[in-house]
Amino acid sequence: MGNAIKYYLVARDKYANDVDIIRIFNMRSSSLEDIDLYTMLFNNAKELTKALNKVGVYDYFIVNQSKNYIKKQEVIYSNNYNLEAIALNSKNKKLSRSSEDIINIIKAYCKKMAYDDEYYMLNTNGRTNIYSKLIKYFTFSRYHSVEKIISSDGGWVKKSYPLIRNIVESFVSYHNNYEHTKDEINRELLNNKLKQLTDKDYNEDQISMFEEDPTNDKIIEVMTLFDNIDKIDENLPEVIKLLLNEYLKIKEKYLIADKAYEDRYYKELLIMQKRIITLLKNKELLDDTYNCCMMYNKSIEKVSGDNNGPSYTRKNK
Repeated sequence: MGNAIKYYLVARDKYANDVDIIRIFNMRSSSLEDIDLYTMLFNNAKELTKALNKVGVYDYFIVNQSKNYIKKQEVIYSNNYNLEAIALNSKNKKLSRSSEDIINIIKAYCKKMAYDDEYYMLNTNGRTNIYSKLIKYFTFSRYHSVEKIISSDGGWVKKSYPLIRNIVESFVSYHNNYEHTKDEINRELLNNKLKQLTDKDYNEDQISMFEEDPTNDKIIEVMTLFDNIDKIDENLPEVIKLLLNEYLKIKEKYLIADKAYEDRYYKELLIMQKRIITLLKNKELLDDTYNCCMMYNKSIEKVSGDNNGPSYTRKNK
């Protein structure tokens, strides 16, 4: 058997767009079950933040690294699907003891796929962490009995804790609102740092080369500002100004789009973001854009004062 997958609970500061690893039972990496059993002690991110004695607004998610690729999953807070018992049985290699609870979850999934158009689209458009193998069963027909699903391909759906917990997570999360989309986009900006923090050879006592690289910090700071503005600074470099204008137009379409078009605009947002980031890897262009953003930030602070919330920059005042 291969080595157990190492999962990490990540806290992302929404204002600074920076991350750190949350220790579970004083361990940096944990099993998926242990992380779930911990986060399900809380009703929401605010409660978790308070328990961790953190100050600010945080986005929590789970990552694991495989072949230099960062896979992200959503955190599950307290729920009504008896997932705590399922996680505990899975942790103890006794998942079969939760067979009845798992069947009930699959039954609820079949019902939502059959009758909930919005949920069906989230699945088929790849906006959940549910395995594509399960979703493909519903490609040609949305209507399947739980008996058919749990007996397909050797009954694998009853044997996969990650699948079951991601089905439950999809029931209680809001993958289709812009706040979640913004979180997803900002998480992507941190992939390089997440690769470093979850590397098998990572040493907490060594100085992080990523953190010493000002280029990465500048790009994150610029992109965080871009996602919060609704007016383009005319002093930006022309090529950045043109792409940012397109980005904001797509964002506006996404915010008012019918459900049928949300996924299209979400993908266009990601593509446009990657185009901007690629340009910003040019040091001269990045420096010009960054300096312009800092001037914009200062002008906003003068107008709004200290009572209108945090600055758009990564450095909270």
